[in-house]
Amino acid sequence: MNFTPEERTLYEGHLKWLWVEENTVKKAKNEGKEEGIQIGKEEGIQIGKEEGIQIGKEKGIQIGKEEGIQIGKEEGIQIGKEEGIQIGKEEGIQLGKEEGIQLGKEEGIQLGETQKAMAIAQNLLQEKLPIAYVAKVTGLTINQVEQLYNVFSQ
Repeated sequence: MNFTPEERTLYEGHLKWLWVEENTVKKAKNEGKEEGIQIGKEEGIQIGKEEGIQIGKEKGIQIGKEEGIQIGKEEGIQIGKEEGIQIGKEEGIQLGKEEGIQLGKEEGIQLGETQKAMAIAQNLLQEKLPIAYVAKVTGLTINQVEQLYNVFSQ
């Protein structure tokens, strides 16, 4: 495309504005996502512990009733508390592992997407397309594309 200098300045300014807007939205989305994950993780662990303790208490009470004549009510409650704490810990650890695996997968996917975007950007740069256009098409920042261009052009 042949632009006048004024048109090129307007076009590049518009591309930069679009890029800034897009990055602002992406940053807000990522910050919200990270905050949501953290809150969800904390709430999930807390709920898991509470449910585990409750289940453990109920199980302990049941065992205490069955052995109540021989062991007595106090020992049954103690066993229930201990099992509840253990179950709560195990469920909390399991929830943490599952969430960690999910976060790892998401980060791996994001890394793969970035690597793919870099490969596409390199191909577009080889076709001598403008850096701002390559950044817009690939979702990379202008700085990332410029760095890629500098490495590629050496």
